[in-house]
Amino acid sequence: MKLLQNKITDYLSANFNEDEIQWESSATYNYADEVRDGHFIYKYAGEDGTNTDEMPNKDYQKLPTERKWVKIRPTNYYAMLDGETQTQTQNQNTIEITLATNNYDALCLLGIDAKSVTVKLRDTDSGETVYTRTIDLSDITRIVDFYSYCFEEIIFKSSIYIDDIPLYTNATMQIVIDNDGGVASCGRLVCGRTYYIGETGYGINLSQESYSTKETDVFGNTTLVHKNSLNIDSYEVFVPTPSIPNIRRKFKELDAVALLFIMDESENSIMENLLNFGYYENFSIVIPDPKISTVSLQIKGIL
Repeated sequence: MKLLQNKITDYLSANFNEDEIQWESSATYNYADEVRDGHFIYKYAGEDGTNTDEMPNKDYQKLPTERKWVKIRPTNYYAMLDGETQTQTQNQNTIEITLATNNYDALCLLGIDAKSVTVKLRDTDSGETVYTRTIDLSDITRIVDFYSYCFEEIIFKSSIYIDDIPLYTNATMQIVIDNDGGVASCGRLVCGRTYYIGETGYGINLSQESYSTKETDVFGNTTLVHKNSLNIDSYEVFVPTPSIPNIRRKFKELDAVALLFIMDESENSIMENLLNFGYYENFSIVIPDPKISTVSLQIKGIL
């Protein structure tokens, strides 16, 4: 099992821009007008033909009854960096971005709608491309015979995880998400240095917490309203007993921090690495002997 905390807060370059209307202190707004402040879109909840003395992001920090601006979503530019996976950065045909990296060995993309992803790492000091990898997102696990080859629906993976990127102190990473003429989308980018915990044991419990509603009236008619659901995973990790103090310090440091949990870090994982982007709710350690101990975790995903 590995942990990955995102270290990317912006791009060096991208083939899309923040072109939403920006808030101006000298302008006046009507109810439900939308403007950009920073990397987020705010909707005006004040009276028509008025404005606020403070920027929308500062006004939003007030008590709900005192706010005149409501934060509604990130900009398209920032959607895959905002900490959520349900908001997506979208661009026609391809999403092409360049990142500055510093000894980062792993990359994960979640909520992808594309045909392939290409990753290149360039050493800034030498100008040499030191790593190139193209990943076909076609999922062929359902193709088991000639009949399924001919008639099975083509499915594409919605996430990728790679952790074989070479370590360079001063490098740039180019990522191309290609949807072959369609709209390329990505819900979440996570890039940084992985932290190895130990070997994940079997007996993993994967569950989902649904926020959909089911209402039945007095006549027995049921209405189902589909909403989101969260992944909740419970599992045990076997770790060397001498590493327990370091692991305890690490989890204390990462309390209430959004992380990517990689339960199966093998390159050819048959379970898509069992990824969960979220935070840990429970963390406990059992030390049965001086060599190997057991860390128990419960992870709750973030939408």
